[in-house]
Amino acid sequence: MELFDWMKKNRWTARALAKELGCHANTLTYIRTKYRKPGLLLAKYITRFTNGEVTLEDMGFEINSNHLGCPAYPNCDENPIGCRILQGENVEMFGHKG
Repeated sequence: MELFDWMKKNRWTARALAKELGCHANTLTYIRTKYRKPGLLLAKYITRFTNGEVTLEDMGFEINSNHLGCPAYPNCDENPIGCRILQGENVEMFGHKG
């Protein structure tokens, strides 16, 4: 379900929902008018607040669990040597060695 359809169904205004989520009402209006997706953290809060009725996929996020732990994600096309899907177990670990 789209976020604003959920808001209409449950009679939430942008200002009241923004207050519950801890963001500014203009953020929700900007998402609606510019057809942009919210930030991932805000999207997770929205999903949790709506009890899963509005999912991350509804807000334009693609969840690909195959890339979990992939050093090159989300730039696997630019750095294929660091992609676990393309290289398998022969992946080059790069980045912060901490």
